[in-house]
Amino acid sequence: MPAPAGRTAPSGIPKSESEWFAGYQIEWDLAIDSVSKLAAYAAERDVTLGLEPINRYETFMITNVDQALQFITEVGSENLKLHLDTFHMNIEEPNLADAIHRANELLVNMHVSDSNREATGRGHIDFASLMDALYDINYTGVLTLEPVPPGSDPLLATRMSKNLELRDIYAEESIRHLSQFEK
Repeated sequence: MPAPAGRTAPSGIPKSESEWFAGYQIEWDLAIDSVSKLAAYAAERDVTLGLEPINRYETFMITNVDQALQFITEVGSENLKLHLDTFHMNIEEPNLADAIHRANELLVNMHVSDSNREATGRGHIDFASLMDALYDINYTGVLTLEPVPPGSDPLLATRMSKNLELRDIYAEESIRHLSQFEK
């Protein structure tokens, strides 16, 4: 993602709507310029980049599929694609399957966890329709399991000794849950 995680407003702590949008545009333009250069560098090395929309509580810039698609269009590089995450999508997208359909051939990777960021099947995401959408667009990428134990800091929660056994438990539960949707 082309903006810092954990910052939910443009730089300078905007005090008005006009300041917020002006700051947003400045940072958007800087991000377009930076990612354009990065994409060119990556293209020379045959590397595909995946842009991941993050929810509004963790960033201000690209929070949904439509914003990501606009960003990708403005960058204009064939090696800049889309990386989706079901946890963030659950917050930002009205319909996860529709978002996957809009992503279509640009989708190159999926982080998978449930609505509570735990193993699939422990929350309320409709994985049947999500998996159907992936089949509809002929998605051939991987589903990267990314369940996280409860806690306010997901990176710390995954490393806490009391949660280490959850890695295997979450992996087993998620694989079992997702495999029921195989076609």
